[in-house]
Amino acid sequence: MKDFKEDTITFEYRKDPLTGRNTTVIKGMLNYVSKFLISDEELLNSLVKRTRKNCPFCPESVREKTPMFTRDFIKEGRIFFGDAVVVPNLLGHAERSVLAVLSKEHHLKLKDFTAKMIFDGFKGGTAYLKRLETLEPSIRFPVFIFNYLPPAGSSIFHPHM
Repeated sequence: MKDFKEDTITFEYRKDPLTGRNTTVIKGMLNYVSKFLISDEELLNSLVKRTRKNCPFCPESVREKTPMFTRDFIKEGRIFFGDAVVVPNLLGHAERSVLAVLSKEHHLKLKDFTAKMIFDGFKGGTAYLKRLETLEPSIRFPVFIFNYLPPAGSSIFHPHM
């Protein structure tokens, strides 16, 4: 993202010929993700510390480093609900893809997620879907995905869905 200008990212949609299941591949992400395929607490702690510095989802950066919706779609540019912040997803998995930043904390262990965090994320996402429905009523099957940390396919450490 540069100066909040629109950009293009290439995705591959692949269908497994045996199972018939579909998946989305973002080219160029393998090198980034491969380092996270090992369970190593020391490595995790160092990565948390290193990724914190430039994290676009941390509270001091979220308004300056995350993309905004067009003002004709979402007047404020972003959707806020509780601590959740809903923004367009730069590495989305579909034509209409958003994400919800769930916490002001840069890293959480799974046991530290709260029901309120998840609730706020869903409520913010639901606000997006309601607005989208007014403009594109043909969209019928929205999906919420929560892939936390790189082994699950997340490209950013900060808790988001």
